Amino acid sequence: MSNLLGMAWSLCALITTLITIAKHARNGTASVHPRIGAGIGLALLVTLLIYLVILAPSDFTQSSSYQPFTLTDNLVHIIVPLLVTGDWVLFAKKGALRWWDPLWWALIPYTYVAFAYIRPFFTEAEWPGGGHYPYPFLDIDQFGRRTVFINLAVLTLAVEMIAFLMVIIDRGLVARRISARVSA
Repeated sequence: MSNLLGMAWSLCALITTLITIAKHARNGTASVHPRIGAGIGLALLVTLLIYLVILAPSDFTQSSSYQPFTLTDNLVHIIVPLLVTGDWVLFAKKGALRWWDPLWWALIPYTYVAFAYIRPFFTEAEWPGGGHYPYPFLDIDQFGRRTVFINLAVLTLAVEMIAFLMVIIDRGLVARRISARVSA
């Protein structure tokens, strides 16, 4: 889901850039809404961190032949998240993020969690790794509701810490630019 959002975001950025070039030649800036871009960047960072910190180290298997860190896995779980996050750090308009944005951004991963739990009611098809849930840490059948709730609470705390760090970075980069202008 986060990679689809990243693709849609990149397409919007491309279209915005092409329209800006058509209207203003190479002068001006092309920027898609930075608060939405930061939220999508956060969703992709969550993808990267869950893959690198939880799934790959625990020998997560989607099937008996699954191998982590293949080209496809690297593209989806590492490279695209780094590219979209790098785009936000390097090119997004700074100073637009608000302190309440991280609370809204949490809706993206929670939408996926809701999808993961609603899906079994509509299909008996298993996830590629088998079972009713896409990831082991969401598996109520194996771990029970209490453990899964704790897993989600810890993940929420980690995601929100990263999100607020993004706001701090955004505001810090603005403060650095302002102080550079004042001292120049």
